[in-house]
Amino acid sequence: MTKRAIKSRPRRGAAARKAARPPKVKDAEHREPLADARIRPLLERYVEAADAELTEVGDGLFELHVPLPDRSAFQKRSTIRVAFTLDAFEHDPDAEIAVVGSPLVEQLVTAIRARGSRCFRGFLPPELQPSSDSGPLRIVVTNGTASKPRARVARHRVLRLLARVVVSAGSTVEEHLIESGYFDAVTGSVLPADVAARCEERRGPSSTTKRRTSAKSDVPLEPSRSAAEIVSIALADLRASFEPNVHKLRDDARIALEAELQRIDGYYSALIAGGGRSPEASGDSAKRAYEAEHARRRAEEERRHRVRVVVHPVQLTEWELLVERAEWEIGSAGEQRGRLVAARWLNGGGEWSLACPGCAAANPKSVCVCRSGHVACDACAATCTVCNETFCRDHGAAACHVDGAPTCAEHSRTCSSCGESHCAAHEATCVNGDHAACSDCVAECASCGRAVCDDHSSVTSDDASRGARRLCADCLCHCEGGANELVGRDEVTQCATCGSAVCETHRATCAVDQHVHCSRHLRRTGESGRLVCESHVAHCAFETDAVHAADEVTPCASCGRAACAQHSHECVEDGERYCDEHSLILRGEGGRFACQEHAKICNVDRAAYPVDQMTACPVCDKWACTSHSRECSWCGRSVCLHDFSTRLSRCMTCARLTALNEPPEHLVAAVASLLKERTLPKQWRTGRDAHHTVVEVTVGFKRRVVFVVRHGETAASDARSHSIAGSKGLSVER
Repeated sequence: MTKRAIKSRPRRGAAARKAARPPKVKDAEHREPLADARIRPLLERYVEAADAELTEVGDGLFELHVPLPDRSAFQKRSTIRVAFTLDAFEHDPDAEIAVVGSPLVEQLVTAIRARGSRCFRGFLPPELQPSSDSGPLRIVVTNGTASKPRARVARHRVLRLLARVVVSAGSTVEEHLIESGYFDAVTGSVLPADVAARCEERRGPSSTTKRRTSAKSDVPLEPSRSAAEIVSIALADLRASFEPNVHKLRDDARIALEAELQRIDGYYSALIAGGGRSPEASGDSAKRAYEAEHARRRAEEERRHRVRVVVHPVQLTEWELLVERAEWEIGSAGEQRGRLVAARWLNGGGEWSLACPGCAAANPKSVCVCRSGHVACDACAATCTVCNETFCRDHGAAACHVDGAPTCAEHSRTCSSCGESHCAAHEATCVNGDHAACSDCVAECASCGRAVCDDHSSVTSDDASRGARRLCADCLCHCEGGANELVGRDEVTQCATCGSAVCETHRATCAVDQHVHCSRHLRRTGESGRLVCESHVAHCAFETDAVHAADEVTPCASCGRAACAQHSHECVEDGERYCDEHSLILRGEGGRFACQEHAKICNVDRAAYPVDQMTACPVCDKWACTSHSRECSWCGRSVCLHDFSTRLSRCMTCARLTALNEPPEHLVAAVASLLKERTLPKQWRTGRDAHHTVVEVTVGFKRRVVFVVRHGETAASDARSHSIAGSKGLSVER
């Protein structure tokens, strides 16, 4: 496929083209900060890769003609105008703005990736001739000796990575296009500046991977490092170039986070201070809820303001160059052999350079041989504290996380609990599963004393009854009396109701049976505030919603219903307790009560009195106390005030006697037995009430005899004689 260079608008005549030539994009960018210097090379890279056409149509205004296969990446557009200056954008408002973060950059990156993530620039012809003199080895070999150098010419691949970097922290999001430096894919070292300049000057057409074999050199291509190592080296270079921007963004995020946390702390401090006055929940539960929400909000803001850097590789550009190599074989006292290489690029100044094979550091002062045969500088090599042998960073751990000492790969371990590297000297065995872990993660159980790792143990909280303790899984349980806290089995008691474990802090006893119960099976009584289990919860028949203990209610001696102390009373006569419906408070007895059998209610004042102070009114058949009863002067009975005529001093029955012409036989017999006379009275008057029939008969001159006969009886139960001489009672034979 033939690649086209960037095309300009054709004009007639060289003078006209020179006069009408617009300023360069970089000059426009220098004048106007609207454009990004990275967009133009990115656009040119796409034009070369896609065989597209880019035409300059104005000062800082370009027109891109998109090939048909790539139009889907540009929203199916065939022509796109790109403005690199603010003046160009004002001249053509429909143009795309050439800044990072605009849709154009996203579309360009998508189109370039679709064309290929690797761009091959071809073989760069050498400018210098190989030299047979590599010079002596001018660095110190700390644990071995170096052989004579062996020189040869090789072909190395040179790489440069273009990436899009997105940095976010809080509400700030920044996007950048960054290119790494030039580095050797074989040794991983950074190219000298003069050689990198030669690669920069090479702006030939790109090619696919299949066309790399067309390089004009018979020198074999030296094998490159793995893709993971190449990406790691490129990202390290990108990180070094972008680190100042990240530091500034991190400082701004820290200031914003402090302000936000101060606001959150003040808000929740006010809520916690007023949590005890919450009507919906108790003060302690509200405080715990606010504290948990406060911790969650703080953690959320800390995560939001954490600086995150996401690198999106866009394209890896490759060159091939010839390099003269001088190789030394390094041998150690332990018969390990390694290779050290010095390079002289046949482009640029042609100076010899030596890089560490491990970390690619340029011109190290000393090197050593790893126990695995690798050569490394003193910066990336260390001595194992277990076996006292030298190792490189590829064959060991930089530091044991227990004591910070370096460890070789043979004596390096990875803790199965914390995942950190440690040496064999700091290895311990967990009895649960019989597996190895670091000594920092293995400790004795505070209850049984067995050695367990962090994965097979837990630490109780400071609020536990015996404080914070490390316990193994066998000695650990959950307290079900609180919020399912972790506690030891030696500090729990089983609930007498359900058998669940309850710790010493959250345990409580039933006030009735004194057994331990969990919180789910204990209830607090409303009146006394005592805790009782479900089996000893009782309810008053007169207040069903209230909770009482079983010993706080008593069955009524009359109806048998359970009643609490407020709704039951002790009878002063028999000492039994009666409910409100079957007990009466006595008038003038200082709040004492009596049952309905030993007290009656006076129908006059509606007060209760003992039975010995009450009489049943014969007129209305109602109870009346002695103070509200009067003796009828006519029949002699005691009646209540409601049935007593004060004006006549008679009961209402005697006051309303009516004449009777033909008395019944039982009344005639009663009069006969009472008067003991054969002649019957001539005048009869009678009256009937609830208990008696009152009979008044006229005997002699203004002498009257009054007697009463109880209902269902034939003999008089009481009799009185009234005459001018006065009134007197008559004896009655029963």
